[in-house]
Amino acid sequence: MSIATVVDTAVRRHVGTRVVEIAAELGADPRQTTRGSRFEALGLDSLHLAELIQILEYEFDLKLFALAHGRVDTIGDAIDVVVSELS
Repeated sequence: MSIATVVDTAVRRHVGTRVVEIAAELGADPRQTTRGSRFEALGLDSLHLAELIQILEYEFDLKLFALAHGRVDTIGDAIDVVVSELS
């Protein structure tokens, strides 16, 4: 396994953990939260999503236009967008 693969896996894991933690802070049940969980199904509305985006932008020093423009429906989508922006 290459160093790049190890680093990518670690980054993806960290981002995933933070997305789930933030979703939980906004009211989602972390036990119900998986990569495939839709934000709506977790009880998170567009205002919650906007707050999630702001927190992720601040923590990772990013501009997440893809998240802000409705291309993200699931926890996994959010993780993928953040990881791709970090690359």
